[in-house]
Amino acid sequence: MIDLKRCPVCGKNDMVELISGEDEWGWCNRCGIWDWAGLHAIKNWNTRPLEDALEKRVQERDAHIESLKFWLDIAVNGTKTAGGVTYSIHKNDDGTFWFCEGER
Repeated sequence: MIDLKRCPVCGKNDMVELISGEDEWGWCNRCGIWDWAGLHAIKNWNTRPLEDALEKRVQERDAHIESLKFWLDIAVNGTKTAGGVTYSIHKNDDGTFWFCEGER
């Protein structure tokens, strides 16, 4: 059985895949929307280019936020160890800062 994405109309995860011979149907038990396209209905139902592009951007944003949290933690606490490597922040005489990976 193929996993169906949530309904594009109501957003609920109450989808049913129906196969009869060579015909496929995708059906939402919640709002009643359906898709029938012969052998390609399920593939069509799960194809959402705008949603997929947005999800990719959200994942990239989340990864960037995690990176910022990592460096912010170093800036606030002075050091952080991750994966056996110690990262630290140091202040120069002119007031600027630099990050160090490993032993200083």
